[in-house]
Amino acid sequence: MKTVERDLGSTKGILVYYVFRFRTDPPHWAAKDGWLAGVSGPFRKEEFPTMDSWGDTFSSFTKWDDFTPDEHLSSISDLMARWRDHQGASSP
Repeated sequence: MKTVERDLGSTKGILVYYVFRFRTDPPHWAAKDGWLAGVSGPFRKEEFPTMDSWGDTFSSFTKWDDFTPDEHLSSISDLMARWRDHQGASSP
C-alpha cells in the first residue's frame, strides 16, 4: 500500500519499508476484522534487489483503517525497538 524510505545517514544509508494490508480467513480470530496492516523490512536501498530484511517484518493484526500507513509503520517500528531493548538486541 505504501513504500516508506528512512535515511539513517552515512553508516546505514537509506532503509526501505513496505507497509501492506492483508486479510485472514476463518477460523483465524482476526478474520472478522477485515483488512489488517503489516510491515516488511527494512531493506537497505543500496543492496537492491534483495530479499534480506533487517528484521522488522511484522504485524500486530491492527485494522488497516485504524491508522495511516505511516502510523502503522511507526507503531510496529516502536514495538520492535522495545522488543529489541528487552532482548538486548540492536536496532536497524
